[in-house]
Amino acid sequence: MQVILNVFRKPSRIIIALVSSGLFLFFVLLFPNLQLLGDSYRNGASLSDIIGLMIDLTGSLSSNFTNFSRAYTLVNTVLFGINIALTSEIIANRLA
Repeated sequence: MQVILNVFRKPSRIIIALVSSGLFLFFVLLFPNLQLLGDSYRNGASLSDIIGLMIDLTGSLSSNFTNFSRAYTLVNTVLFGINIALTSEIIANRLA
């Protein structure tokens, strides 16, 4: 536990954890809909339409998930971010 506290005293590791958690959550929410996004692109949808669709699809966290699966998904994304931050600390220490 002391290692985690030492790692997260550095603002850069907190940023790494937050960004990687956010990107992982975004990917998890969009992954089931990649076919839809690909079809939209192939049918000539503009980039702004596809980005709008991607933002709308992130709303599936509140509508398509049960309370248990929503909590499970969010816990997994937080743990993923922590794992990436700890891994980046290990790599930085070995390179130093």
